[in-house]
Formats: sequence, structure tokens, C-alpha cells
Amino acid sequence: DSDSDVRSSAADALGQIGDDRAIPGLLKLVEDSDSSVRRSAAVALGNIGNDRAIPGLLKLVEDSDSDVRSNAADALGKIRDVQAIPGLLKLVENSYFNVRSSAADTLGKIRDVQAISGLLKLMEDSDYSMRRMAAYALGNIGDIQAIPGLLKLVEDSDSYVRSSAADALGNIGDIQAIPGLLKLVEDSDSYV
Repeated sequence: DSDSDVRSSAADALGQIGDDRAIPGLLKLVEDSDSSVRRSAAVALGNIGNDRAIPGLLKLVEDSDSDVRSNAADALGKIRDVQAIPGLLKLVENSYFNVRSSAADTLGKIRDVQAISGLLKLMEDSDYSMRRMAAYALGNIGDIQAIPGLLKLVEDSDSYVRSSAADALGNIGDIQAIPGLLKLVEDSDSYV
């Protein structure tokens, strides 16, 4: 309806201004009955980038609308605070690809070892681009706990996934990765 369009536009404008004083009003819109308003509130809170928005965004991570969940995860990625990790780990198991990918991307941006277990689950994902994104996020975190999982991806059927696993293992920079990387030296795909 036209009222929700106005609230959504107001949220967009507040996000563009990007001032912390908008946070209380935007947190009210997190509870709005219209999903487009909740989506706009999530984006605006991410643009402001203040950790005071995290509780409201974590509510939106549980939203009934998959686009709202995805936007909330993206917004948490802009804030990059470890408080968001438990909520994001719930999204790793979401049935919607856009929600899982936003969660993986955000967990990689936060760069905390608490995220490793959830990202390792994504290495089993049926979608190759999700496995690739998980490898990339684990490479960003850069912790040796991820090496066994990444070594499995060295054997992946998709060359992009194998390449991302190689990059991630290089970012971690531990000698445990050498045997797996030596396998990739002879990979059939020159890109790998």
C-alpha cells in the first residue's frame, strides 16, 4: 500500500544520510508488518554501520521473508561485529541460496574463528558456487582449523571450487596444505 511505500522510502533516505540518530526510528521499522519496509530498514541499518543496530538485524535474520533475511545478513557484514555470528550461523542451513550466500559472505568479512564450523557445513552444499563462497570465506578467516575441509575441496568436481580452495589454503599459509596444493599443480584446468 502507499503508506508502506512511504515508510520504505523514509528508511531508504535515512540510510543514505547515514547518521546514527536514525537508528531508533529504523529499529522501529524492523517490526513493520510490510516486508519491503523491513528490507529497507535492514539496508539502511547496514549503511549506517553502527553496532547498536545488531539486535534489530538479528531479529531480521529470523524473518519470514528470505529477501529480508538476506538483506539483514548483508547489513551485518557491513557492521562486521562478532555479536552477529550466532545469528548468521543459523542462516548457513537456510533453504534459500541467497540467504546462505549472504551469511557465508558476511561470516568471511567478520573474520572470526567462531564461524568456521558453519562455513565447513557449506562445503557439503550441492551448489558449486556456495562451496566456492565457503572456501573464500574460510580463506579470509585464515585459520588452520579450516585446512582439512579445504583439502577435501581440492578434490571437488568443479574447477572454480578447486581454485578457490587453493587460494584459501594459500591465504592460511600452513605447510599442512602442501600435499593438497601439489595435487592441484597437475590439475586438468589451467586456471586451477
